[in-house]
Amino acid sequence: MLGRVILDHGKHKVVIDKVSILSTQEELDGPLVGEGLKAFSFSAYVGESSEISHDAARREIHGLLQQILNAGWQPLVSRSRPRLQGRYRLEHTLATSNINGLDPAYLPTLEEW
Repeated sequence: MLGRVILDHGKHKVVIDKVSILSTQEELDGPLVGEGLKAFSFSAYVGESSEISHDAARREIHGLLQQILNAGWQPLVSRSRPRLQGRYRLEHTLATSNINGLDPAYLPTLEEW
């Protein structure tokens, strides 16, 4: 049975369906005790079937990222990393293994995907 995750951070609320795995972390010792979640990760299915095309997966994942961005969530970019966007960030990440990853607002072409 798949679940639903609700990321409710005030006005930045996102609902994610078809979640199969959820992992969270919270400080139990030290100065951040009681501050809430420190980190979370989840895995969710995209599409209605277990087999979908690469293009359908690309569009579904981009839609999920857009939902998160539209709710007001913003990607964290380390201070030491360049503030690249779109394809420039993709190219930089592929060339350098940038830990900041990809620009969630950028829809890669099917070839880039």
